[in-house]
Amino acid sequence: MKRIFFKYSVCLLLLMGCSNVLEEEIVSGITADTFYIDANGMEGAVTSAYAELKSHYGTLLGIALLKSGTDLYGAARSGRTRPEHNYDGTHNSAHQSFAQAWRVYYKGINICNTIISRAPEVVTDGDQLSRILAEARFLRAFNYFQLVQNFGDVHLTTEETVTAEIEANRTPASEIYDSVIIPDIEFAAANLPISADVGRATQAAAKVIRARIAMVLEDWSTAETLTKSIINDYSFSLTDSYAELWDMNNESNSETIWSIPFSQDPLISGRNRENDLFTPWYTKHPGLVSNPKDGGTWVAFKPTPYFYGLWDKSKDRRFWEGLKSVWRVQNEATAQNGLKIGDTALYYSIDVLTAEYKASKPYVIYDVNDLIADDSAWPQPTKIRDDSRENFGTNPSRDLVLQRLADMYLVLCEAQFHQGKISEAVETMNVLRRKRAVDGKESDMEITATELTLDFILDERGRELFAEGRRWFVLKRLGKLVERVKLYNHYGGQNHIKDFHMLRPIPLEQIERTNNVYPQNPGYN
Repeated sequence: MKRIFFKYSVCLLLLMGCSNVLEEEIVSGITADTFYIDANGMEGAVTSAYAELKSHYGTLLGIALLKSGTDLYGAARSGRTRPEHNYDGTHNSAHQSFAQAWRVYYKGINICNTIISRAPEVVTDGDQLSRILAEARFLRAFNYFQLVQNFGDVHLTTEETVTAEIEANRTPASEIYDSVIIPDIEFAAANLPISADVGRATQAAAKVIRARIAMVLEDWSTAETLTKSIINDYSFSLTDSYAELWDMNNESNSETIWSIPFSQDPLISGRNRENDLFTPWYTKHPGLVSNPKDGGTWVAFKPTPYFYGLWDKSKDRRFWEGLKSVWRVQNEATAQNGLKIGDTALYYSIDVLTAEYKASKPYVIYDVNDLIADDSAWPQPTKIRDDSRENFGTNPSRDLVLQRLADMYLVLCEAQFHQGKISEAVETMNVLRRKRAVDGKESDMEITATELTLDFILDERGRELFAEGRRWFVLKRLGKLVERVKLYNHYGGQNHIKDFHMLRPIPLEQIERTNNVYPQNPGYN
């Protein structure tokens, strides 16, 4: 069972957001000067900084920004994420996904700035103070890292904001790395606990962020050292099966390093909408009805032909355990050909099938060409399914995993590859691939030095981490975002993406609310 610490809200007027504290009452009408007066107030502020992330992660706009516009997924029938997928005229500074991210990250930063400035004055226990400051600096580093990756040069402040600010700067991203992000995350790695409740930062979680920073800065040696530490110095281990990763009764499994926990409890903020956005329009077929376990049909993320070409089903268990291809009859009254409850009603195949084969089956069957042609049909990622929901009125509660061990193997492999340590990189890759093999196919999953290329590493990241929100950042980091969207995203993105899309637009509301000139990123109006 997961222990969740986000519960019950306190409105912090000066921080312009709602925080969650571990008290079973709703408190209002407070200010920072009356609340942040002791250690309990500081603990509440830390909880508030974590909870602020749920105003972005798991939301429609947040998922659209994090997981759209790559070579793996494109815009689908509903159009809910079309601006982020297609890079067309609607991908502009007025679009709300950019504004929401900007607001959430800066709210989180302001909460952290408040903690960092006030906690030393009111927390008397040295160990508690060290941990509170480490959590605040971890989250400040995380928020600034997200801002500079998305927007480039941004406003830098390390002071608590208590009134509306109408002046803002654009500090070079390099300066933000050097003066805040790296010092903060290194302080966090040195002072955070080894283990913590689900959702809270740990030493390993800080090292993951530091390793990702090192990859952005092309500091391959540092990335190698950090990922080896994460793999070898803690109790994490690769799961025995891929399915085990997505079991909702085991969300805090041996691979999970840091996640954002969600709950069905209506008093706990946030809901994870991935189950709705990544679900195909299954209900249009005979015998199937909308149900919360399969997800709402928001029909927003359609796999690209490149995605379908990644899989060798004969040896890679991630296909069988990571994608739902079969839907079974739920309503006999609307089923075709006399099918009964539990019979196959719909099958999505990634193979090329003959018309005769498809006609021989009593159920609806798509082959890969049908899937590519239909903007509402695809295998559903099991990693976004929420099998715990009994009705649509219940909050979706699957945790949103931000860091897990398999990604660290892939980062280590790439860091070794860039340093010319090819034999070591091959073995790192093969450790992961053997774990993801169909039983008895472990040796078949191994690769050789001649097979290991940067494109192969990207392919493997696609197989392992699809739909997890890392792809855009990795392609941007490698300078391959434009190239691969043009090459593989056949659903609109390839027609519009330009080099300037390597950065998001500065939100219009930021520009309009600033008295001084706040420059827009090149290419955007």
